[in-house]
Amino acid sequence: MKPNAQSKAGAPDNAKFLAMADRFVKESLALSPVNASQAGYHKHVDAKTGKTIMLDAELDDVGDAGMAAQLAFYRDWRRRFQTETPVASLNAQDAADYRLIDDQVALNLLELEHIQNYKHNPTVYVELLGSGLFLPMTQDYAPKDVRTGDVISRIGQIPRFIEQAKSQLVDADPIFVSTAIGENQGNLDMVDGLVSDVPADSPLKTQYDKVAPPAKKALSDFNDWMTKKFGISYTSIDAEARGPSSNFFRQFEAVKRGFTGPNHTRRMGVWPINMNIPKSAIYDKKNFTVKLQT
Repeated sequence: MKPNAQSKAGAPDNAKFLAMADRFVKESLALSPVNASQAGYHKHVDAKTGKTIMLDAELDDVGDAGMAAQLAFYRDWRRRFQTETPVASLNAQDAADYRLIDDQVALNLLELEHIQNYKHNPTVYVELLGSGLFLPMTQDYAPKDVRTGDVISRIGQIPRFIEQAKSQLVDADPIFVSTAIGENQGNLDMVDGLVSDVPADSPLKTQYDKVAPPAKKALSDFNDWMTKKFGISYTSIDAEARGPSSNFFRQFEAVKRGFTGPNHTRRMGVWPINMNIPKSAIYDKKNFTVKLQT
């Protein structure tokens, strides 16, 4: 969002909107350090405290306080944009940027206030964590030892992150449980694999040796917890039919990748999955088919 060199007559550039938009983008990224890493935003200065936060060393706060902070943030920024820089006061380019921001705010509020996928889908946490471990080691924002230290810092926060995830999840479809368990094994592998990037005589090795065991235990326990909590429907599926190399898993991943675009409805079936649950809108018991729809 850059200031325009030329403005339409009667619609001067709104410097306040540009400043607010810049601050909104940076603060929204700071709410999710993993997404900030993905966006290439690595260091954030808190406007209230002046404290510099190294975002690549942090994992998201997905507990009640973190979710409440996100909800308050998006509600407050929507109010501020509407009252301090109404779209009618902006030139054409800034008005377009305003609408993009307002759409993004609306999407986040829809999730936080109504859909609340984070309460029903454990892959939200498993995939966020996987990205958090993977991204620093594949970017060049700092020397390798710094990036390795960032990953080790995030590994140290895994037990807290997993406990917060457990506190949020109230139910989960067997498909999501199956996917999350398969993907979570990848997170365990990444924690194990990092040791090869840590020199044996480095202080980082001491730090890694301290944080890796409780992190791996938390990840393994999370798989056990999901299986027990969301239970019979998932465990009644034969292991060969639900594991990462299964036909079901491959089909589900393919279907999930194909579910794109907001303006159409798609219906797909994944089979054969023999689950010990009654026939329902999402499960065809006769044909052993899980039905997916967007």
